[in-house]
Amino acid sequence: MHSTHDEILLKERSVKTNLLPTYQKNDGGKTASNQILSSNLCCQDFDSLLGNATTAYCEKEVLSPSKSHLDLNLGPPSKDGVTLRVGVLTVSDRCFSKQYESGDLSGPAVVQAVQSTVEKLNSLASSSSLVSVDLVQRGIVPDEQLVISKTLQTWSKQCNLIFTTGGTGFSPRDLTPEATAMILEKECRGLMTWASMECSSTQPLASLSRGTAGICGNCIIFNLT
Repeated sequence: MHSTHDEILLKERSVKTNLLPTYQKNDGGKTASNQILSSNLCCQDFDSLLGNATTAYCEKEVLSPSKSHLDLNLGPPSKDGVTLRVGVLTVSDRCFSKQYESGDLSGPAVVQAVQSTVEKLNSLASSSSLVSVDLVQRGIVPDEQLVISKTLQTWSKQCNLIFTTGGTGFSPRDLTPEATAMILEKECRGLMTWASMECSSTQPLASLSRGTAGICGNCIIFNLT
């Protein structure tokens, strides 16, 4: 019954749209493609219910493909300036036991990324309203849940922003999210969702990260993917 009504409504339309899905109809050996309505409301035209809202939304360029999600229109910082008291914690059994000839590479990379982001932010501001970075804590710990948790809790009293790197996968020794959750007062799941989406655009495996983020006292703790 709905199919019959849909065909009648399509014939009555003054403007056909290509935004509708199609179905294949085999009639006497001939296959034809027809438009169907995106609605399960009998005798009602879906577009007439929403006006031009659907078409306008679909045709609107929400985000240019050439732009990265990271190309944010960042506003200048507070006129009084702000100091980020940062801690960067690398969680890795091998790195802690110095099994890597190159040493810890992820920790320094995080520090460099933070400094680069702050420099970009400062370039938008006057000299009287700058963001400064004070690297208060930097360390390496093994994949031990209690060690990670106690380290983060101690650092949270000295830092207002802590990044961890490592230990967010699926191996039995990947316990960074669990250790972080032990001390979080409020979790911020949306932040991790955004981070996962951003990182996945360049490294699909980033979506497998189990990292968490949230507040401990006056400090934000963030498990990097």
